[in-house]
Amino acid sequence: MLIAFRGVGAGRARSGTHRWWSTGDRVGFEKSRNGPCSDHQKLPKLGPSNVNSSALTGNGENAELSSMTFVSDLFAIALGGSIGAVLRYLITLTVVSAPLSGWLTLHGSVGTTLANLLGCCALGGLFQFSQALVASDWVATGWAASLANPRTLLAVRIGVLGSLTTFSTLIGETAVFASQGRILASSMLLGINVIAGWCLFWAAAAVVRNWTS
Repeated sequence: MLIAFRGVGAGRARSGTHRWWSTGDRVGFEKSRNGPCSDHQKLPKLGPSNVNSSALTGNGENAELSSMTFVSDLFAIALGGSIGAVLRYLITLTVVSAPLSGWLTLHGSVGTTLANLLGCCALGGLFQFSQALVASDWVATGWAASLANPRTLLAVRIGVLGSLTTFSTLIGETAVFASQGRILASSMLLGINVIAGWCLFWAAAAVVRNWTS
């Protein structure tokens, strides 16, 4: 679904949205007018075709540079993924270890839900942050400038938040409740994750939009 944010032209917002979610491009900020997101930082489409074509044209140095950039991106994602996975484990462990009572504490469902909601909130803010970089005159400064680095965004979005949130674990937990005949608990758990996650995503996006406008 393509959405044009307030204060952003519909055409440019669509372009930024498509690029931000695309897997064939690092983050999609190559059209940004700001320094950290210039053309020379763009990673080619995933796959060996670019390296092979460069080699055939005798452009071996560019092929080697592209390969090194791709490997560096993979390491950044791996580092972010390890951080996100540990965070989710610690959140779940904290909730399970807390002196709570109730049907949702079984199997760490509260921990999974909390991790998912935090991830949705953070992803919503990061989404709008990327839109501001691509399609507005806002210039990131301070810590925001560090976050605007394409590789950092890649590590946070795919690595940290991708590992922090989990859909498969959520489905597994709802299936356990359903198999125990606890249909209401299963439905509520799924509904909370989907509806509250959706609301938190756009709430965070609205906050960041006001900050960057």
